[in-house]
Amino acid sequence: MAIIFAAGGTGGHLIPAITIARKMKIKPSFLVSSKSIDKEIVSSSGFSFRQLPLKGNRNLIDWFKTAKLVLVNFKETRPKVVVGFGGFISVVPLLAGVVSNSRRLIFEAEVEPSKSTRFLSFFVEKIISAHPLKLRRNDLFCGYPVRDEFFNISPTYASEFTVLVLGGSQAADFFDKRISVILSRSPIVKRIIHQARQVNLDYVQSIYQSCNKECIVKSFFDEPWAMYQAAHLVIIRAGAGSVFETFAAGRPFITIPYPFAANQHQLRNSEWLINEFPCGLAIKQDDPEIEKKIFDFIERVASGKFSKPVINHDLREFLKSSSIRIAQYIESLAQD
Repeated sequence: MAIIFAAGGTGGHLIPAITIARKMKIKPSFLVSSKSIDKEIVSSSGFSFRQLPLKGNRNLIDWFKTAKLVLVNFKETRPKVVVGFGGFISVVPLLAGVVSNSRRLIFEAEVEPSKSTRFLSFFVEKIISAHPLKLRRNDLFCGYPVRDEFFNISPTYASEFTVLVLGGSQAADFFDKRISVILSRSPIVKRIIHQARQVNLDYVQSIYQSCNKECIVKSFFDEPWAMYQAAHLVIIRAGAGSVFETFAAGRPFITIPYPFAANQHQLRNSEWLINEFPCGLAIKQDDPEIEKKIFDFIERVASGKFSKPVINHDLREFLKSSSIRIAQYIESLAQD
């Protein structure tokens, strides 16, 4: 009853897959990209995995190598279920699942389905969606598998005003080089927790230290919910993972959607978050008044404007069981 999860390329694809896998009795094995971040995340989770010779979608030779490797692997293991979690890494395993006669699913995290999801929808039985999209008749709305710890964050804050910055993988340089400078100038912000690109760690830390700001600067946080617990305010892009985790955590937020995201899905994710949890602000990264808007919002948060946040409690309760709901459905197919 082998179950294969095809996920990788970014933490945004891997983390929901691992969250679901941890709720399953039948443990899946992972097919991931050759990026180092994939190996780092999956190996620390304890699941078996195999890296495919793919880092992106442009090298045709890598696609042929991947297809050969996956087809041979599926011939040996005969997986009962193959689940893709979006992006280029899902394409070959799901198409190979057609050849091996496996049950095939896609998990779609974004408000706006990706190009790969729209293409692969012709080759799978169902799309499992984090949002109530305009689904096909037999697709499933299950919500996003937020890690349990985000629902247990208390409404108390650190004593000094703290901002958490999560740049994400899409154009994190903007957060590292622009947002760091803006926050360093704020008289209200005393402490910054900043997830930066590995190559920018020293630069970001030097910006904060030059202004005598207390800071924690890392390329990856093993327990990001602890960072949310410490923060009065979070500044994020608007990938699905960051948006749903911020919603579950209940922290005031600023979103700066990546302007070149496919189908403008980050803009739509941001709009969704503000609609369901109206304790935030969306800013375009090319806004000439970005610094003023960030300072004004920090002042509103510091003054207690969002001390009693308004949130969609029904949706929050629904999301608490999303990972279990998806895990049980996948296992039911494996046992069918």
